[in-house]
Amino acid sequence: MYTRHEDNKTVTETIPALDFIQKLIVHIPEKHFKMLRYYGIYAKHHKQEKKLLVLEIYHKKLHYLNNIERL
Repeated sequence: MYTRHEDNKTVTETIPALDFIQKLIVHIPEKHFKMLRYYGIYAKHHKQEKKLLVLEIYHKKLHYLNNIERL
């Protein structure tokens, strides 16, 4: 089952088992192929930056909520 992007319609397709396995095998990488797991903000070297950003947003939210309660 998949959603066809042209008309956003859900399509159910019945195929033989060997055809399914053949379509599945296409997605298996070659032996010793290096897969890129995390990049951008998900990369490990951004961990400290993300912690600081989350803390900053959390403190701003607390400050905002405290100001609302005073009203």
